[in-house]
Amino acid sequence: MYAVQLIIDGIVIGALYAIVALGQVLIFRTTRVLNFAQGAIATISTFTAWLVMDGTGAMYWWLAFSLAIALGAIMGVLVGALLTFVMAKASVLEKSTACLGVFQLLGWGARVIFGDSPKRKIAPVEGNIVFGGLMINTNGLVIAAICAVAIVLVFLVISKTRMGLGMRALAQDEETARQYGVPARRLILTSWAISSAIGSAAGVLVGSMLQVDHSVMTTIMIMSFAALVLGGFTSSIGAVVGGVTLGVASSLVSGFLAPSYKNSIVFALILLFLTIRPDGLIGKKSIVVQESGPTPETLPSLPSGRNRLVLIGGGLLALAILVLPMFPLPFPISSFSVMIAMTIAVISLSVFMGYVGEISLGHGALVALGAYSAGVMMKVWPTVPYPVVLIVAAAVAGLAGAILGWATIRLAGLYLAVATLVLTFVVLEVVLQARDLTGGATGLYVPSPVLGVKVTGDVGKYYVAVGTLVAVIIIVQLVLRSRIGQRWVAVRDAPIAAMANGVAVRRARVSGFIFSSLIAGVAGAVFSFIVSHVGPTQYGLFFSIFLLLAVALGGAGSILGAFLGAAFISLLPVALNRTSGMTDGIMGLTLILVIAFLPGGVAGLVERIRTRSLLKRRVDTEQELSTTSTSSGSVIKK
Repeated sequence: MYAVQLIIDGIVIGALYAIVALGQVLIFRTTRVLNFAQGAIATISTFTAWLVMDGTGAMYWWLAFSLAIALGAIMGVLVGALLTFVMAKASVLEKSTACLGVFQLLGWGARVIFGDSPKRKIAPVEGNIVFGGLMINTNGLVIAAICAVAIVLVFLVISKTRMGLGMRALAQDEETARQYGVPARRLILTSWAISSAIGSAAGVLVGSMLQVDHSVMTTIMIMSFAALVLGGFTSSIGAVVGGVTLGVASSLVSGFLAPSYKNSIVFALILLFLTIRPDGLIGKKSIVVQESGPTPETLPSLPSGRNRLVLIGGGLLALAILVLPMFPLPFPISSFSVMIAMTIAVISLSVFMGYVGEISLGHGALVALGAYSAGVMMKVWPTVPYPVVLIVAAAVAGLAGAILGWATIRLAGLYLAVATLVLTFVVLEVVLQARDLTGGATGLYVPSPVLGVKVTGDVGKYYVAVGTLVAVIIIVQLVLRSRIGQRWVAVRDAPIAAMANGVAVRRARVSGFIFSSLIAGVAGAVFSFIVSHVGPTQYGLFFSIFLLLAVALGGAGSILGAFLGAAFISLLPVALNRTSGMTDGIMGLTLILVIAFLPGGVAGLVERIRTRSLLKRRVDTEQELSTTSTSSGSVIKK
C-alpha cells in the first residue's frame, strides 16, 4: 500500500514533468532549439498570477491561471521572434545558448520586480480523499487532470490540425516544407507560444502544490530535460512517458532508498539506461552524426604558430600578466588570481566547443568536482604537493567526463549537453548531503598549496595560478597539434567524411570531452586554493552560463579569446559589486547581444577582418599585375 501511495504521488509530479517536456518537444521538433528560457518565463507568469490571487484566495484562481497562460504565450512569441528574426543566421546550438541568456536576463528581472522572497502557495481546492487506505490530495487530482487535458489538447493539435501537420513537416524537412508553402516562421512562433504557455501553466500548478519562488520552475525545467533524455528527444509520446516514469521513479527512490540522494540515484539510473538503449524509451533507433554546429565563418583552425598577430598579442599578454602585481591595481590581486583560474575553466570549455564542435551546458559541475577533490585531499593531507592535487582533481573530473560522454555523446552531443546540465544539480545535492566529507552547506576550508614550502600571500598564489595556466596552455597546444586534435577537427567539420576515412566519430567526441573535463578539474583545484574555500553555491547553473558567455565573447577555440572572456566575467562582478544584483542581468543581456551581433566572438571578428584584408591585398595585387601586363602589351605593340 505504501508503494501505491508513492506511485500516486509520483504520477502527479511526473505529469508536471510531462507537460513541460511536451512543450520542449514542440520547440525542438520545429526549430531544433532547446528552450532554456521556459523556466524564467514560467516564473514571471506564476508570480503575476500570484499577485492576482493574493488576498482573494482560490476565488480568482482560474482567472489568474488563464492570465499566466496568456502572459507566457506572449513572452514565448517575443523570445521566438528574437531567435527567428534577429538571430536568423545563428546555429541551433548558438540559439539554445542565447536562450540561457534570456533565462538569466528574465530571472534577474523577475527578482527585481517581485523580490527575492518566496510566496505562499494558493491551491484551487483543499483537502484529501481517503480511498482504500490511500490518501489522495484533491489539489493533486486537479493538477493531474489539468495536465491530462493539456497533453490531450497538444496531441490533438499535432495530429488532427493543419497547423500540426505543418509542424510535423518542418520537423522532417524544413526546406522542402517551405517550398510547398508551409508558413515556417508563423508556425515556429506558434510553437514558441504553445510551449511557453504550457510552461506557465505548469508554473502555476507547481506554485499551488509547493510555493511560488524563483528556483522551483528552473528545477522542473531541468527535470523535464531529463525526462526527454529518458523518453526520447523527438517523440511527443516519449516526453509524456519519460516525464511520468521520471516522476514515479523519483518518488519510489525517495520512499524506499535514499531521499537525500534522490536526484543523484535517478540520474545514475538514466545514464545506465542510456548505455542500454541510447534512443530512450520511445525514441526511434537512429544514427545522428552531428548536431548543427557553429557557422563555417566562426570555426577555428588548428593552431600553427605562424600567425604574427596572435604571437605578438600573446607575447604582450604574457608580459602583462607577469608584471601585473608590480603596479597599482584597481582591484585586489586575488581578483586577478580568480581571473587566471577562470581562464583555465574557459579554456576547458572553449577547446571542446571550438575543436570538437559540441557544447556542455553544465561545465561548472566538472569544475566543482575538481575543486571539491582538491579541497578534500588537502583537508586529509595538508602537506600534499601541489602537482599531486592537480592530478587528482583532473582525474576525478576526467572520470566523470568519461562516464557522461560514453553514456550520452554516443548518440548526439545534445544528450551530453543536457546530461551536464542535470549533473550540476546532482553535484549540488551530493555536496550538501555528504556533510562529513564536503562540509555540507558550510563548505570546506582549503589550505595554501605546497610547492616545497607553503605558498602564502595573495601574490604567491597569483604566480602559482599563472604557472598552472602556462602549463595548461602548453598541453592544450600540444594536444591540438597532435593526431588527436586533427581527428577532433575532422569530426567537427565533416563527420561523414571522417567516418569514411576510418575515424571513430563517437570515440573522438568522447575523448574531446574527457580532455575538456580534465582541464576543468584543474581549474577547480586552482579556484579552491585561491579562494581558500569550496562551497555548494560557487559552481551552480549561473557559473556554467558565465563560462558559455566567456566562450561566446572571446570566440570558441581561441586562447586569447578565453582570457578576454574570463576577464569580463571575473572582473565585472567586482566592478559592479555583486551584491547590487545587476551582474546577472548584464551577463544575460551580453550573451544575447554577442550571439546576435558578434558571431564567433572577438576572435571571429579579428579573423574576419584579417581574411578581408588578405582578400583585398590579393585583389589589389591582381589588379596591379593586370595593369602592368596591359601596359607591357601596349609598349610591345608600339
